[in-house]
Amino acid sequence: MGSLFSKLRRKRKLTTDDDSNSPKAKRVKLGSTGTATNIGYGMLFQQGRDSDIEVVLLGKTWKLHKSFLQQSPYFLKLLGDKSEVNKVRCSVSDRSVDGKSLELCFGFLYGGPLNFIQHSNVENVLATATFLEMNEIVDRVAEFLIRHANIDNAIKYFYLAEKYTLQEVGDHIYQRLLLNLIPLFKSLLISEAKDRLGRFLSEIKMDLLHRLVKDSDLVVVKDEVVSCT
Repeated sequence: MGSLFSKLRRKRKLTTDDDSNSPKAKRVKLGSTGTATNIGYGMLFQQGRDSDIEVVLLGKTWKLHKSFLQQSPYFLKLLGDKSEVNKVRCSVSDRSVDGKSLELCFGFLYGGPLNFIQHSNVENVLATATFLEMNEIVDRVAEFLIRHANIDNAIKYFYLAEKYTLQEVGDHIYQRLLLNLIPLFKSLLISEAKDRLGRFLSEIKMDLLHRLVKDSDLVVVKDEVVSCT
């Protein structure tokens, strides 16, 4: 039953800004060779060589470069045309944003690979990419959530999608729940996996459960009746 949520795979559409006066973040071109990328990521990002701005965030000072940093719409708007600024202090209210995910997202701006999304850090990466307005990473997270949603994480991923307005991810998981909720309950009740059912029920909020049970599209196994009062 672990893969029953992964049959439908779709990409989340990028959100576009219709305000033609808004500054547009552009990807820095490091060149076509691996050496150029290594220089950008290794010497400039990891070593902070020739840094022209310091970013203080979550108690850490990052020695970065404006040309790379402004690929993030968040920093593009924050810095604007302030060429004289060489240090900024940022605050973030989302507690899921952490130092490790900032390291990964900042590294991506310098040509680092986008292969770091895992079950263990998906929430932190999504929170950080959303904070920095890095849509390319947000879209990759959305694909990850759709591809890897299963019985053990579907509810968590649904609420992540809801929190960070990934509507297509939420719709996908919801539709899979409609198709599989009753068969899933039945299979878990008659198997030795009741602890998994307990975890599932402990994670789902009553409003979502009521919405599913009352939905006319809920797939009910023949001869079974589901009611919600």
